[in-house]
Amino acid sequence: MIETPSNPDQPDQRIALLDELRGLAVFGMLLINILGFGLSYFALVEPSLAGSFTGVDRALFTFSSLFAEGSFRAIFCVLFGFGVLFQFERSSERTGLVAARLLHKRRMRWLILFGIMDTYLLLWFGDILLLYGLLGLCLLAFRRLSAAKLMSIAAALLLLLSLQNFYFGGYFADPIAQFAQFEPASPESARTQLLEQVEAERAAVSAGYTSAWPLRAFYSLNMLASSLVRGGWEASALMLIGMALYKWRVHQLRLAPRTYAIIAIAGIAAGLGVNYGELRQAIDAEMLGLTQFLWSYDLGRIALATGYASLLALLCKLHLAASIRKPLAASGQMALSNYLLHSIVCLVFFVGFGYFGELRYHQLYLVVAVIWVFQIWFSSAWLKRFRFGPMEWVWRSLVNRERQPIRR
Repeated sequence: MIETPSNPDQPDQRIALLDELRGLAVFGMLLINILGFGLSYFALVEPSLAGSFTGVDRALFTFSSLFAEGSFRAIFCVLFGFGVLFQFERSSERTGLVAARLLHKRRMRWLILFGIMDTYLLLWFGDILLLYGLLGLCLLAFRRLSAAKLMSIAAALLLLLSLQNFYFGGYFADPIAQFAQFEPASPESARTQLLEQVEAERAAVSAGYTSAWPLRAFYSLNMLASSLVRGGWEASALMLIGMALYKWRVHQLRLAPRTYAIIAIAGIAAGLGVNYGELRQAIDAEMLGLTQFLWSYDLGRIALATGYASLLALLCKLHLAASIRKPLAASGQMALSNYLLHSIVCLVFFVGFGYFGELRYHQLYLVVAVIWVFQIWFSSAWLKRFRFGPMEWVWRSLVNRERQPIRR
C-alpha cells in the first residue's frame, strides 16, 4: 500500500510489478472480505450458519478456500513491509535519517487514523489499516538487519503460529463448542442459540447504520484482540519477509524467465496441495471454517502467494498480458482508495439498503464482480487526469503538511 516510485529523480515513475501485485491483492482480498461484509460474524468460521449452503454456494466456498483464502492478504502484507523500507530509504537519501523517521511516523499515524475511520465509521471490522499502521511504527527497528536475519525472525514467528494452531486451532474453529462452553447448553442447543444470534445480527445490521454500529464496533474490538493473539504476529512475519525481499532487490526482476516459471508452478502447486489437504480435514471434521486454524495454514497461503507473485513477475518480465496487467496496475496505484471504496460500497449496499444476511454465497460474488468492474473503470479514469488516487493524495498532503499537486 505504500507508494513506491522506482527512480528518486522521477517521482511519477513507478515500479510496474509492485503496482500490479498490489492491484491483484486488492482484487483478491475482496473475495474473502465480502463474506464479512455481507454475512453474520459467526458464519465466517461456520458457513452453514448463514443458511442454505449447497450446490454452487458450496462450490464457491471450496474455490475461495483453495485459491484465495489468506494468499492475497499475504501479498498485500509483504508489499507493505517492502514499501516501508523502500520509502524510508528514499526519504533518508533526500532529507536525512532524522527527517525520514519523522516522515515515516507521520505516515503510519495517519494510516492508523484511516484504519480507525474504516473500522468505526465505515463499520468494517476486518480492517487491516489500523493494524498495519501500528506495526509499521515498529518496523524501522529491524531495518539494519540483513535479509537472512529478517527471514529467520519471520520463520520463527510463523513456526510459533503453527504451534498455536496445532494445539488450539480446533477450538478457535468451532463457534458451537465455544458457545457451549460458556452457556449451559448441549452442542445441539448451542447451535440453535447461535442461529438465533445470527438472525438477531441480520435484523440489527440491516435495520440501518445506528442499529448496526454497536454490534459491528463490538466485533471490531474482538478482531483487534485477536490481533494480539495471532493476526499481529502473522502480519509482522510477512512484513519482515517483505523487508528482506527489498534487501534482495527482487523488484529488479534479475532472475531468468524460466526461473520465475518454475517458482510459479511450484508455488501454486504446493499451495493448492496444502489447501486441498486442509479443506479435506475441515470437511471430515464437519467444521468448514477449520482451514485457517490448522498448523499448515501459513505454509499453504505463502506458497500460493509466492506462486501468484512469480507468475505476475514472469508476465511483467516478458511484457505479456498487458491488457490484464494494466488495470491491475491502475488499481494497485490507488490501493488505499480502492480498499476504502470496498468498505463504502458494502456499507451502503448491506447496511444502507438492508441486504445484510439476505444473499447467498453465489450472490455475494456477483456483488464482488460489480465492484471489480467499477474499480477498474474508476481507477483507470481517475489516473488519466490525476497523479494519485484521491485517498493517496489526501495521505500525501497530510504527511507532508501541505497540499500536494494532483493534476497531471
